[in-house]
Amino acid sequence: MYSEEAQQWLSEFCASVESAEWYNSNSNDCLMDRFVAWMETDCSGSQTTCCGYNASDFPYDEAVAETCIRKAAELSTDEDWGPGGFWFKVEGDRDLKALVLTFESNIEFSEVYADSRKFDNKLTKWLDKELKSAPKSMEKAFFVSDFEFYSLQDAIGTGAYESAVAATVIAVLVLLVMSRFNLCVTIFAGITIGSVVVSITGLLAFQGWELSVINSVIFSCAIGMSIDFVAHLSHAFGRSLARGLAPLEAVQFSIIVMGPSVTAAALSTTIAGGVMLLSVTLFYYSYGLFLVYVMLFSWSYSVFFLVPLLGVAGPIVRWCGCGDMVGQRCCASKNQDVHGEDQEFNFRP
Repeated sequence: MYSEEAQQWLSEFCASVESAEWYNSNSNDCLMDRFVAWMETDCSGSQTTCCGYNASDFPYDEAVAETCIRKAAELSTDEDWGPGGFWFKVEGDRDLKALVLTFESNIEFSEVYADSRKFDNKLTKWLDKELKSAPKSMEKAFFVSDFEFYSLQDAIGTGAYESAVAATVIAVLVLLVMSRFNLCVTIFAGITIGSVVVSITGLLAFQGWELSVINSVIFSCAIGMSIDFVAHLSHAFGRSLARGLAPLEAVQFSIIVMGPSVTAAALSTTIAGGVMLLSVTLFYYSYGLFLVYVMLFSWSYSVFFLVPLLGVAGPIVRWCGCGDMVGQRCCASKNQDVHGEDQEFNFRP
């Protein structure tokens, strides 16, 4: 900061700011310009140093700059330097911790996310371009603005997507285990979960939902709650295949064994969500509506989409499955003996 190179770059940076299209010409002068003007004041009274310099003396010698910047920080008030200034950690600290330059833009403040994002991107690109020529002590500069609400909006959106990705990865791993490491069953189950989430998201968006704090928290549960019925039916189907049943028989076994419990769970949860719809509390009402939609779509897609899909794609499912990974042969070898002849399975549930 004290070097002549840094002083010269800061002066040029201030000039770049004042010529930028987003700069409000009615705002205060740049901090560096005011510091130079302060150094050029006449020496009088108690001020015998850091004064009386000419414009041709800039940039100042490094020792002079260090002494005068510290003195300016000690004598300055908000009226002198505005909200910006030279920041030291503690009084008497020799190391400058931060240099804060404040400017006003001619862009009107807006709480609309798209407008704030456009402003953020515009200023970020402009600053990155300016920092390419900055000395090493200045190259990590950054800018801030009145981004409190924009930051909240951005965090909500980013958090919703990140939680969805994390939940998807965990769901796939769980499905892979519960389907007895059958890749096809896992893929079909993943498609089913994706269909459930897309359907719920589309319906909620159609009803006017936006990513508020409450809705973002609720939405993050979508994948985790959508996997329940899919996982149970996939596990039952994979277990049936591993025990020697044909694909269509495995489908029947899955519905007979897991159908009643899955339906009862969906019905009870739907009723609980319906009761929550009577609440006047926003979170309870929103979560109740979400529960109803998750149960309806999750149960419908699991029973009327996933199970028929597994039955139709049975030969492919059996080919890419590895059954019980311990003590059993994998994939196509399950249907053949060691001599390559077909092996008959007589097991029935």
